Amino acid sequence: GKYVEIFFTTYGKICGASTTNYLLEKSRVVHVGEDERNYHIFFQICKGMDEEQKKALHLDDPSTFGFLNKGLLNVDGINDEEDFVEVMDAMQRLNMTQEEIRSVLTITAGVLNLGNITFHETKEKGVSKSTINEEKSVKIVAKLLGLDEEKLNMALVTRVFKSRGAEDINVPLSASDAMQVRDAMAKH
Repeated sequence: GKYVEIFFTTYGKICGASTTNYLLEKSRVVHVGEDERNYHIFFQICKGMDEEQKKALHLDDPSTFGFLNKGLLNVDGINDEEDFVEVMDAMQRLNMTQEEIRSVLTITAGVLNLGNITFHETKEKGVSKSTINEEKSVKIVAKLLGLDEEKLNMALVTRVFKSRGAEDINVPLSASDAMQVRDAMAKH
């Protein structure tokens, strides 16, 4: 990835920029070490938005999200509420429309809620089959990401086997495989 730092005059005009190349670790979205923290924007939206915004995006305390509660939740010297205000200000200074800002925040909330989809596994005729523990989580993610709920559910718990000249076959996934699919979706 690239980090672009844009410099502005006191009148809000761009007067320069600096680009830094870095490796964006997509895996951090779904897994962080105990002594690490996930991406700041997740914490900023959970702590910085007003209650009405959080309710609309199905956000709560960071400890309630599967992608966040395995790492550090708080870091000395970081104020997520203030940082959220700065992020919002930066988006507006970049002339992002309210619709664009809303889309960024909604997608971010959708990814965060994706981590709350969990699975349990059963055996049927010796074949592992996973189902989603709480359909409410799928409903939330589908709404936030603009997806069909039934198709999202199927995409998470089955894979499609295609064969020339034959109908597609939905093959059930184990709970472990379903979690990998969920995580891959969150990272991409």
